[in-house]
Amino acid sequence: MLFRSPEYEQFIGTDISKGMLNLANRKASSCGLEQRVKWQVMSAESLEFKDETFDCASISFGLRNVVNKERALSEFARVLKSGGVLLILEFFTPTSGPMAKLFQFYFHKILPQIGRVFSEKEAYTYLPKSVASFYSPSELRDSLTTKGFIVEKELNFLFGACRLVKSRRV
Repeated sequence: MLFRSPEYEQFIGTDISKGMLNLANRKASSCGLEQRVKWQVMSAESLEFKDETFDCASISFGLRNVVNKERALSEFARVLKSGGVLLILEFFTPTSGPMAKLFQFYFHKILPQIGRVFSEKEAYTYLPKSVASFYSPSELRDSLTTKGFIVEKELNFLFGACRLVKSRRV
């Protein structure tokens, strides 16, 4: 997460993909943040940091791609200080209301066809499958609770298809 904030002086960005880190570095440089961000290749399942190192951690549209999600959540809990904030921005399957049905139709039928025109269809076929196999919002809350977090806030976007979950390590 890259932003200007007086309470955070330094950022460490991690990803399992060096290519993604190179892209993030270019974006950070274009915002004048290159001196405040360090980049490291590593998996969310095995964070190479000491216990209780960070005040805040975030993962955006990546937790559903982690093989062992429970291990990654445990790692976030381990590296966060007591009272530290974990922000998770992720896709979920909307389950109720007419907009949920419309979104499901778009996500599974229309989006892969659009993806075929602009990119690889497989990537846009994978996205709905990965979201369908991900936690439900209540399952994520339960898992966070068992890992020592208190869920403080949830913001829904796109009729519940995208959600920001803010939790705090006890």
